Formats: sequence, structure tokens, C-alpha cells
Amino acid sequence: MIAIKKFYCYPAHAVRVFERVTKQQVALGRSLHSLTKGFILGSGASLRFEFSESPETAEYDLTYFYGRRREESDAAFHGWHVVSMLPMKCSWITAGHFYLLKRESAKARVEAALLPNGTGSFDDKQRAVLFEQYKLFVDTVESASARRQTNNNFFLSANGFVLAAIGLVAKKLVAKELQDSRYAAFIIVAACILGLVLSLTWYRLCRYYGQLIGSKSRVTHILEKNLPAQLFRAEWVALGEGKEPKRYQSFSQVEAGMPKAFAVCYAMVIVAIAVYALSALR
Repeated sequence: MIAIKKFYCYPAHAVRVFERVTKQQVALGRSLHSLTKGFILGSGASLRFEFSESPETAEYDLTYFYGRRREESDAAFHGWHVVSMLPMKCSWITAGHFYLLKRESAKARVEAALLPNGTGSFDDKQRAVLFEQYKLFVDTVESASARRQTNNNFFLSANGFVLAAIGLVAKKLVAKELQDSRYAAFIIVAACILGLVLSLTWYRLCRYYGQLIGSKSRVTHILEKNLPAQLFRAEWVALGEGKEPKRYQSFSQVEAGMPKAFAVCYAMVIVAIAVYALSALR
């Protein structure tokens, strides 16, 4: 058991430090065992976290509410179980309460939804049906990856076209080949706004496909537990399970960098047009 004591001066800081501490311990392969109250420090508190070396299929959250004590049936705790509660006092008056919340981990919830009767209870016929379902599901992963690549190709081409049009108009504007420079500036700004909208849409789709394919991969790993070989799981382990950047870097993160780069380019063009317009007015 590993105990970590942290001191807080106000509730929002307590929640932020709690999140940082839990992330650090989870990275070390530990799970939160309990949170016990230390002592009240005016409007702040000292909390003691206890972590266990054994893995635990649970998620924790720390939240704070001002005023009266809330019961576990409160709508704010939907889906969570209140593990412990720590009152916060100012002098002798209770100003609010810390709540340590717990629920099953996302992996455990997915596994319960996928296999409600548990694993290891399949006969040969059921395993054959499960294998067919597994193959169909793997096909959906591949089709999602194909749609993702098509999406990237479209937005890459669209943004390239917009930038090429901006460059062409800007070249004529700088060379003073256009009679109405204000109209040219308006076209460039409008094209930049269009490009920003495209980049934002692209970024949101990148996140969507990243989350979708990641979820499908987790379901695949659960299904493989009931098959003779766990190919995708073994591949993920060989890549360090995403914990070693030198061995594996998420494609979703790299992919999301492209719309960000285009958005920065459009913003720089808008700034350049603003500077050009100001200089022309002098």
C-alpha cells in the first residue's frame, strides 16, 4: 500500500491535484485503494490517498459541491457510487463537501455489455458463432479505417485548393495587378474563413474516427479472450500498449496535427491581410 498526503488551500486546486496524482500513479501500474480525510485547515483540507499495487477495474473522480450535503441518489452522481465524503468547514460552519466517486472502469462496463453471461461459458457451437461475429466486427474496423483515409484525402485536397487560390489572389494583390485591392482582400479573408471551417470540421472528424476505431479495438481485444489466439492484443502489447512513445505514436494525434497546421496558416494569412490593409491606409 502506498500512501500519499497532499495539502490543499481551496477545492478547485484539490480536484486538479487529485487528477494529476491519480494519473501519475496509474502510469506506475497502481490503482486508488481509498481516500481518507486528514484534517481541516480553515477553508482548505489535507487529504490522504492510498494506492494499491494490484490492478483494480474501477474509475475514480473527486468533486466538490458548496452548501448542504448531497445524497448518493442525487442526479449529480448519476452512474457513480460515493466512496467517501469530506466536509469543508470555515470556522465551525460547513461550507461544502468533497466527494470521492467510484464506478466500474470503461473496460469492465464494455465487457459486461458485450458478454452479459461472462466469459468461458461457450460450447463449440457458440464459439463458432462468436468467431463469425468476430470476423464481421473486424471488417467494420477495416471499413472505418478506409472511411477515415477517404475523409483525410478529401480535406487535404480541399485545403490545398483553398490555399492555392489564396496564393494566386495574394500574388496578384502584391503585384498590384488588380484594380480593386479591397475586393481582393475580401476574397482572401473569405477563403481563409472557409479554410478555417474546413479545418475545424476535419479536426472534429479526426477525433471522431480516432475514438470510434479505438473503441472497436477494445471490443476486439475482449472478443479475442474467447479465441485460441489473441492477435490484435498481442500486437498492441508488442507496441507497448501505447505507453512508450518511442515504440508507438497514436496516428490520431499525428492526424489531428494536419488540420491544426492548416488553421494556423489561415490565421497567419488573415493577420498578414490586416497588416497590409493598415499599411495601405497610411
